[in-house]
Amino acid sequence: MSSILRTRPARALSVAVALALTSVLLVVGGPAQAEPILGGEPTRAPRGTFTELQVLPITGERGRTGVNAFDAPAGFNPLDGYPDAVPAGSTPNQISYMGLIPARDDEGNTALTYCIDLLTSTETGVTYERGDWTEANVPNLPYVGYILENYHPTQPQPADVPDNVKAAAVQAAIWFFSDNLVLDPTQEPQLYQLTSAIVADALENGPAREPAPPALSVSPTSASVPTTGELVGPFTVTADGPSTLRIQGEVEVFSDAAGTQQLAAGDTVPAGARLWVRTTSSETPQGFALQRELSVPESTVYLYDGNDPDRQRAQKLILAQTTRLDVVAGVRLTPYAAGGIAVTKRIRGAGAGLQGPVVIRVVCTPAEGGTPVERRVRIPARTGAGSRTVTLTGLPAEATCTITEPRTGQNRRVELTASSIEPGNVTVVQDEVTPVATSNTYAARPDIRSRTSDKRVRPGRPFHDRVRLTGLAPGTTVPATARLYGPFTSLAAATCRPENLARTVTWRAGPGWTRTPAVRVRAPGVYTWVVSTERTAANTATRTRCGVPAETTTVAKPSYPAPEVPGGFSGTLPRSDGGPTRTAPTLIRAPGIGLRASVVPTVIRGRRMLLPANVGATAWLRRSAAPGDRIGATVVAGHVSDRHDRPGALWGLSRAKKGQVVTVSRRGTTHRYQVSSTARFQRTGRLPHRFFTTTGAHRLVLISCTGRVVYANGHFHYTKYQVVVATPVGRKG
Repeated sequence: MSSILRTRPARALSVAVALALTSVLLVVGGPAQAEPILGGEPTRAPRGTFTELQVLPITGERGRTGVNAFDAPAGFNPLDGYPDAVPAGSTPNQISYMGLIPARDDEGNTALTYCIDLLTSTETGVTYERGDWTEANVPNLPYVGYILENYHPTQPQPADVPDNVKAAAVQAAIWFFSDNLVLDPTQEPQLYQLTSAIVADALENGPAREPAPPALSVSPTSASVPTTGELVGPFTVTADGPSTLRIQGEVEVFSDAAGTQQLAAGDTVPAGARLWVRTTSSETPQGFALQRELSVPESTVYLYDGNDPDRQRAQKLILAQTTRLDVVAGVRLTPYAAGGIAVTKRIRGAGAGLQGPVVIRVVCTPAEGGTPVERRVRIPARTGAGSRTVTLTGLPAEATCTITEPRTGQNRRVELTASSIEPGNVTVVQDEVTPVATSNTYAARPDIRSRTSDKRVRPGRPFHDRVRLTGLAPGTTVPATARLYGPFTSLAAATCRPENLARTVTWRAGPGWTRTPAVRVRAPGVYTWVVSTERTAANTATRTRCGVPAETTTVAKPSYPAPEVPGGFSGTLPRSDGGPTRTAPTLIRAPGIGLRASVVPTVIRGRRMLLPANVGATAWLRRSAAPGDRIGATVVAGHVSDRHDRPGALWGLSRAKKGQVVTVSRRGTTHRYQVSSTARFQRTGRLPHRFFTTTGAHRLVLISCTGRVVYANGHFHYTKYQVVVATPVGRKG
């Protein structure tokens, strides 16, 4: 549908003064005046589609005739108050009639109005439509509104004078604010006294607000329509009840967007209706309106509706009191010559049919300027491969149109690999259709999900990744690569960089679930998979994210129960539990406690961690993490002394303090640790299991004994475990 919609435009009528000599005429103001002929029958000018009021005969009974007044000089400000005397420089102005102007609507309801435009004429039969204060462009209307709220005919003020004098005084006060008209207290003493009192009251207690309009409107209030018959709309009706349709020119009005439910003049239109119109005529004026009888508040402005071709201008009127009248709201239409554009969209590629909606935007700028016309072509989502054409009609002839595609159809299932619009700019030719060709090529964008086969495995054991691909182009497979990164201290520390790559495997993946070749790693730690597929002619590349929990495997030694650690003798030397001491390739040092000892591997036997017979050596528990591992506790234990209580390797362990450095040198690599905590436990129970876990943050756990007790016979015994925990220094990830 064509749609060039606007808000209510300024009136297109040029302003001029028109004096009708063959009918009853009201002329107010100006140095050269034509005396009005009061009385007579109304001149019945044809009612316009938008007409709401028509002036009735002006008999002179509702006001005063022949009033002596003055036009105040330039620079006069009515907000300064009513003058005590005629201001110097004022110009005499003999007012032919000063008072109420009667009017009626099409149904015969009558209304009373005042003039708010002193220097313009009106006459019997002139037709009006409602406006607002801004359109009226009359100064000081809020003070005029106050007067109408509180004086004749809304209220019986001013008191103690006939109604015609009241009306004349109110009109004089209105013209004081709107046109700087003043009265001479010596020539018009009664009117002067009444008018100056009204003005003083308005200045002290005003201004008033513009009243709310009656509850009937149509939006937008104007539109351009093509003469090729395309529908324009919707126009939304806002009302508190049904209204009656009026039609101007060769316009067709419909209650549906398809243009199948046509309405005729006089039909009832419900509140909230949406209307569409079309025309095939270039004649003007054209439009439609809705009419409903409502209560119209006082201070409502009425403006000349331009219905009389012999009159270009008429006085502006304002409703003197709230009255039940016909209210009209409508839409003015401007016809224009038109042509069209035929947009052909071609969809192709392996991803055709998987794309989202495509939107083609056509913006046409009229040759003479003005508001651009925008039209859109929507290609539904999942439209299959092939071509389809949509013709846009009702575009302004000679307009320059730019064609773009703000929505390309690309989504998570497809990628737009090629696109074209030829031509991208066209000029609309009247009564012709200009072709435009657009093309989109799509590749399928697979969705990839993966899950590791094992959340935890032992070092050296095989595991793999399971991969699920959806959205592949039908009948295709893609080259796939799975990269395993690690070891890391935790999933949070995982960074999938080349320096952290542990294993790489490749295979050919199709739709659904596949599995990668198996891998093995020996270094304990946290590992994570990243799976990617390569771009092909039919499918785009895709990959999983780094550090996904479902893609994470912990490689760790099996857990084991906390063993007993016999780190102190009781005064007798037992047989060797660890066999003969041998040269160890591992050394442990802690200068702060005087520790420098070899480290030999050991095992658990009978729930007891075996320690070397040589009290000058320490033992590393094979089942615990190795020094330098990414996860788990490295357990190193040793004797505090021999059976004669001579110092062993861990004699000074009880003196360890937070912050002291411990190093373990193994296979040419030195691992640095820093003491983070110390603790003591009774030897009557086992040590807490947290010191022997094979997962979690890596730390070094040193265990020996303390709490020596010496008996009366000279024997001694150690009653407590001494545990020192140290964490790695300078390690990341």
